[in-house]
Amino acid sequence: MSVLDIFYSVNMKYREDIDGLRAVAVIAVVLFHMFPTVLTGGFVGVDMFFVISGYLISSIIYNELDKSSFSIRQFYCRRVRRIFPALITVLVFTYFGGWYLFLPNDYKKLGAHMIAASTFSSNFLLYSESGYFDTASDTKPLLHLWSLGIEEQFYIFWPMLCYIAWVKKLNFSTVTIIVSSFSFMLNVIGVEVDSVRTFYWPTTRAWELLIGACLSSKSNYLYNYLKQFQSRLNTFFNVILYDNVVAHNDNLIYDILSTTGAFLTLFSMYSLTKASVFPGWSAVLPTIGTAFFILGGSTSWINRKILSSRLLVGIGIISYPLYLWHWPLLIYSRIYLKHELSSFHRLLIISLTIILAGLTYICIEKPARFGQFLRIKFGILCVLMVSIGFVGYQTYRTDGLPNRFPPIIRDIFGYLNYDHRVVHSARFRTCHLASEQDASEFSICADNKEKPTSGGVLIWGDSTAAHLYNGIPSINPRVRVTQLTGSACPPIIGYATWKHKHCTQINDYIFRRLVQEKTNTVILAAKWPRTNRSNLTRTISMLKNTTVKNIYLVSFFPMWKITLAKCIYKYYIDNNLQRIPNRLNTCLSPDQAKVDKELNKIAIQSNITYISLYKIFCNSNGCLTYIEQNGTQITSYDQYHLTIPATIYAVSHFPKTLLNFLKDK
Repeated sequence: MSVLDIFYSVNMKYREDIDGLRAVAVIAVVLFHMFPTVLTGGFVGVDMFFVISGYLISSIIYNELDKSSFSIRQFYCRRVRRIFPALITVLVFTYFGGWYLFLPNDYKKLGAHMIAASTFSSNFLLYSESGYFDTASDTKPLLHLWSLGIEEQFYIFWPMLCYIAWVKKLNFSTVTIIVSSFSFMLNVIGVEVDSVRTFYWPTTRAWELLIGACLSSKSNYLYNYLKQFQSRLNTFFNVILYDNVVAHNDNLIYDILSTTGAFLTLFSMYSLTKASVFPGWSAVLPTIGTAFFILGGSTSWINRKILSSRLLVGIGIISYPLYLWHWPLLIYSRIYLKHELSSFHRLLIISLTIILAGLTYICIEKPARFGQFLRIKFGILCVLMVSIGFVGYQTYRTDGLPNRFPPIIRDIFGYLNYDHRVVHSARFRTCHLASEQDASEFSICADNKEKPTSGGVLIWGDSTAAHLYNGIPSINPRVRVTQLTGSACPPIIGYATWKHKHCTQINDYIFRRLVQEKTNTVILAAKWPRTNRSNLTRTISMLKNTTVKNIYLVSFFPMWKITLAKCIYKYYIDNNLQRIPNRLNTCLSPDQAKVDKELNKIAIQSNITYISLYKIFCNSNGCLTYIEQNGTQITSYDQYHLTIPATIYAVSHFPKTLLNFLKDK
């Protein structure tokens, strides 16, 4: 909320420096999002907003209560006219932008976020999905509305609590300090237990807004105290330093406060990072720093000369629409350009953000907030926001409106929600262990138990090995297949990874088991790490010293930079095709041919058979996108895991020695 709102609504004294402080906060957030390595802690600008908002809104409430003119209804009417116009504008833009840029799965998620935005509950939805700094956050154009959700949830209860305190003749400051202390305690405790929940929950963020409320409720007392302290400082300088020479500086204490505030906020912006435990104690620096800025008043040098400058005040006045515009513009630019943005592109986005924010403020926000027919405007804004929520609901309910696309493209959309644990039947959590499971949770994991153990084949590896399980029965359903696989756990003795903390134990178990069962044939398959190649060679040597006679080293399936379904869609749209291409050489991760040669070299040196999935699926024209001629069964359900038809296709192209072995069993 701009300081001008207080000036217009309750005729309080306007402070340009606080609008300038809002500019600093929004600039920090925008720079953090546009240039995250330049201002690693710029996200604290949101915390600065909370303190400023708490101060301004509480000032309105306290002022009106003192005059016995406070009205809950009028308070919320002002909030609607203040918040809704720019928000509705950005939501409409975001929705139509997603119409052209999003596949149904992402558009369905956008529909859910539209509902959350229209009900000011984005923080709860985002908490249920992922963390603020999660990679998936880069595809959420309404991610930044979590802060607006916290503010509006706070303002549902805070005015009512203030009104009750006023009716009951309670001390505002005491009430504020008690509530803020409780919220801060929850924040400090919660950040160690569930940092994501603490980040998004209003109960663990309310203390930041209440810092501003404390400043407002105690403003007269605080400024009287500061004047007394200033008098003592004058005595010190006049008597101790200057030997009774009069050298008054009545702004010294305020200069100290503003300078300290500048140090605390800037220090937090440059010292904190995405990896920092936040909010917790780390949020104290920017919030207290902002409070010191406010206490510094309009007479301190920093507030008077810098924060009250025409440039910062102008940015501060449009800071709300500027905050709303910058994130969806950034996200949609990345999606449209299909690559990481250059510094030039980011500067263009910042310029466009400022232009749109200015136009939104002048052409939409001000006319909606002020002038005549305020009740009618209030009603129209409420109807529009409800309509946006309804449109979001319909988009979510219809799974992202897939009918926007031609039938040939719609056929691949099912893979956007492909659940390999159900569809792929890789025996998840029994024979393919999740990242938290250890080897004790393996089942028998062997088909056709009546067959001799030594006559079957053992599949050993990670999830890319697990997806081969469905292909072997297509050659011979009577063959004995043992599947022992673990998520993110390649078949390398001694291999350790944070992705699966039990990987070393799992591989040791598998090796002991194949020795005990006198396994004859082993298929080693994985998304092979670039390191640990020497340990892979050692593992192969250990296998050759057992009863294992046939060892097949399988490379991983060609890797796509994005999911294959999205890659096909983008290529289809960009090239205005009439059918899905059978092969693509775009979207492929680099150096795959090089990795394939390295693995082949290991196989040759170890005198074992190498099976190159890369060569099975790829040639000079690119890699296969689908198996059947109609293009409805694509080869990968994500970036590198095979679908069942692709698995059957891959196994059918295995070396004849392995195929003959399988057929004979």
